[in-house]
Amino acid sequence: MQKSTAGGSMPKWQFILAIVALFLSSFSTLADNLLAAVANSVYIAFADAPEALVNFTLTGPSLIGIPACLVAGILCDRFDKKAILVFGFAAFVVGANFATAIDNIYYFLFMRILYVSVGWGVTATAALAILADMFSDENEHAKYVGWYNAIMAAFGSAIAIVAGNLAVGDWQNAFHIYWISIPILVMVVIFAPSGKKLRAMRASRGEASAPEMAAAISADSSESIKRWWVRPIPFYILVFVTQMCFLAMMYMISVYVEGAGVGDAAFAGTLTSIQGICTLVFSFLFGFFFKKMHDTVHLVPIIGIGVCFIVMGAFPTQPVALFASALIGCLWGILYSWFWAHCVDIVPASKAGTSTGIVNVVTGFGTLCTSYLFTGLMGLGFEPAQAWGGYGVILVVVGAICVVAYLASRKKSAHGGLDLEAEK
Repeated sequence: MQKSTAGGSMPKWQFILAIVALFLSSFSTLADNLLAAVANSVYIAFADAPEALVNFTLTGPSLIGIPACLVAGILCDRFDKKAILVFGFAAFVVGANFATAIDNIYYFLFMRILYVSVGWGVTATAALAILADMFSDENEHAKYVGWYNAIMAAFGSAIAIVAGNLAVGDWQNAFHIYWISIPILVMVVIFAPSGKKLRAMRASRGEASAPEMAAAISADSSESIKRWWVRPIPFYILVFVTQMCFLAMMYMISVYVEGAGVGDAAFAGTLTSIQGICTLVFSFLFGFFFKKMHDTVHLVPIIGIGVCFIVMGAFPTQPVALFASALIGCLWGILYSWFWAHCVDIVPASKAGTSTGIVNVVTGFGTLCTSYLFTGLMGLGFEPAQAWGGYGVILVVVGAICVVAYLASRKKSAHGGLDLEAEK
């Protein structure tokens, strides 16, 4: 591992503490799972405020966080990533821990923008950008990205459970769970690698520093460098579609379960829990699968998740739903981790932060469109189970396109190799 990180410029204990600090910063990403426990109480507490304002207070910060991700990605390619990470997580700490200090809807909205929009958007983008800088070996990078996502998923589940228990007496008590973010911020400040340290790590691996690469790229007049964003466009579209379809498992599962007569709200919660646990486990295992499959690691998950949705729609029974939810969770742990590992592999190194920010933006829009796709299918006359199968059809078609694209690229590479041999 040392050869793919600091190459001797970072002692092992420093490397471990740096990784721990980055992993713990993922606490901010799913911290808003707390809303599952207090949303109704927020409506009651601010009953005198316009309902539209309360709605925006609950959901608007997530929308604002989408452009924050993109801005953070661009900044990460130009400035010290640690400074951006510290700024983002510090905003989270302040906003989250003081959100309920004043009983005022406008104050509460401002604090939610601070800890959701800035805290999530900036922190996640900067942390993943730093991880990309710490590794030159793509297998090692993929492994740690998977672990990062697994820790994030664990935090999300724990926050929802603990916040629910804290909110029993008073909904504002749920926010006490955010106290843990204070020691995490201290760890981020002390142990997250600085820009100077990251440059030393890259230099020890024989790579140019980020500023040097940026200067080289700006001086390069080749069209391929200038148009770096063209190549990843199909990937970004793929991320959007798969995110939009998968998130039905989180946001629309109760509609499917109750509408198709599979069970009640409690059973829907069970399916979500099973899916979440499986996602966590297979995020940890992503590095293993990536090392074995590389360019094809995403193909089976996309098609497999699609088939599971189709089967759930065609056979709406509890055993099928339980098995399919578990399998979807496993495959999503691989696919979601691939998003973040691949997004920095297909762009120039100096654009890794920007690409990470774009993926954050795309996943955000995919999340927003999930319910609209479902209601759109319902509006066309489909029953809940049929609409569920519709998600699967979309994913299978997208997966088939990915397979064709992969085979075409292999064929092109093979022909290129033959042409080179002929020239020799």
